[in-house]
Amino acid sequence: MNRAKKLLTGAAGILDLPADIVAGLPKMELTCFVEFSLEPHKGLLEYADQEIIVDSSMGQICVRGENLSIKLMNRARITVTGNLTSVELLGGGGHA
Repeated sequence: MNRAKKLLTGAAGILDLPADIVAGLPKMELTCFVEFSLEPHKGLLEYADQEIIVDSSMGQICVRGENLSIKLMNRARITVTGNLTSVELLGGGGHA
């Protein structure tokens, strides 16, 4: 995480504001290993029944499982459903 994001995250803590919103960090939600949501995202990199890879400002995020599908995808948010077995941050972040 770069210095500006660290400062914004620290300020958010002091001001009792959500750090992800203040610093522009992605927000991830996992619901009972059947649904994964990410906002904001930078696009879909790979899409298959057992693996979906999404780009974000923190790097690539790989969702693995069975019967995976995209329930929602718009400019701000992507939601993946199915029988999720793992969600992994692959790195490669720091994109502008």
